[in-house]
Amino acid sequence: MLRFEIDVTAADTESRVIEGIAVPYGEAASLGGENYRFEKGSLRAARPRTPLLLGHDMAKPVGILAGITDTDQGAIARFKIDDGPDGDLALIQAQSGSRGGLSIGATIVAAELDDAGVNIVSEASLFEISLVSVPAFASADVLSVAAEAAPESTNEPETPAEEENTMEPTEAPEPVAAELPAEIVVKAEHAPMPTLDEYVIATLRMQQGDQDAATVVRAALSNSATTDVPGVLPPAYVNEILHTAIDSRPIANAIRRRALPPVGTSVIRPTLTTGPDGATAANLDAIATSNKVVIGQDTMDIDRWDWAGAASVAVIERSGIDYVSFVLSQALVNMHADLEDKLAGMISGMATAGGSTHTATTIGSAIGKVYTNLGQPADTLLCGPEFYGALLDARGTATFSDGSASADLGGNVYGLKLVCSPFVTAAKAYAIASGQVELWESNPVRLTANAIGAMQIEFGVVSFYTEWMNADSVCEVSVAPTATAAKSTSSK
Repeated sequence: MLRFEIDVTAADTESRVIEGIAVPYGEAASLGGENYRFEKGSLRAARPRTPLLLGHDMAKPVGILAGITDTDQGAIARFKIDDGPDGDLALIQAQSGSRGGLSIGATIVAAELDDAGVNIVSEASLFEISLVSVPAFASADVLSVAAEAAPESTNEPETPAEEENTMEPTEAPEPVAAELPAEIVVKAEHAPMPTLDEYVIATLRMQQGDQDAATVVRAALSNSATTDVPGVLPPAYVNEILHTAIDSRPIANAIRRRALPPVGTSVIRPTLTTGPDGATAANLDAIATSNKVVIGQDTMDIDRWDWAGAASVAVIERSGIDYVSFVLSQALVNMHADLEDKLAGMISGMATAGGSTHTATTIGSAIGKVYTNLGQPADTLLCGPEFYGALLDARGTATFSDGSASADLGGNVYGLKLVCSPFVTAAKAYAIASGQVELWESNPVRLTANAIGAMQIEFGVVSFYTEWMNADSVCEVSVAPTATAAKSTSSK
């Protein structure tokens, strides 16, 4: 990871905004013995939240990156500063110039060497930003201090910090006489990202005073988004486990999925109790009588899925595989299976509770009933393994006029997408309008690792979810098609 130190260009103590040039464009800089020049648009945030720190102290975040604006000068970064003593100190020191620089930690993603031996950077990932005392790029002089330059009174409303990404940068004034030297401060590159097992063990040993282990943990946190919750693994490791886990979620992947709100014990979903009902006027001068719309609400309780287990450090160290990674990935597989089972049960229960208007003996009849009940067509046929097998036997791998089914569990029938799940009753299927079935999930799931003493580590998975379904969007098909019937249909 390379670090660049440049100047703060604005500090507004009233709106609590700090602004600075993150990377100047078109200017070569020597970093770690190599020369780099950044192209316009090359800087990208590496994660959704990029914190602003004081002096690279991970324990002192003072704000968050609000946005980056590309200009001919460079990438101008704006930060919304937190309320509190540390945030106040950051604003005061940025305004006075005692911490008038920004130190940017970035990883070069894509670069090409030109004829002059300069690495032309076309893409770089921004991981961390800190307020520091000494700037490096001479071209990144302080442009203005908004709190000092603002008039005493104005009728113009202030632009909120969240909307400042589109604001054009102010024009740079003439350089002052006391110009700082054009030097580049290069920090030592971070240690390689430890594996998940190494990180978990290092966390335990760090708590016991092991300084080498503390270095490993700091390296991981510097290369990854951090978390304020003790024991929760950094998101880089969450992604690592998610990528290794088998994503066997046919039902969840077929319906509408939403991100669960970060707070609250329930989700309120608006519903239409009484919909609009207009009328036709007798003539152009007449006034039609319409009804009053009534909006109701569904309260969806949030469920939590937990798993936890413990192991000794000796077991983790001596295992021939990544022990923690393997166990947590299997826990995620189990979580997905439990959610699939719950979704299948919800769909089956809705059809059963609906009575005869939600059950049928043929796929075509089920399609018609969904349209009658819901006012919109079904788009998915969710079925159990035996029902799918009957479709495969009836249609083979060839495509007929009524659809297709293949041994890879793909295909369609009557225009419906085929989705096979082992959690659906084997010989049943459900015609559904998938947009009317929703799964709300916490994102990402939380992976935890906590030292519990005696060289033992407890690790686990925590996830939150809720589900919703419009009962009119489903119709059960209780009789699987036969090969004879299918061949007869396909021969038309």
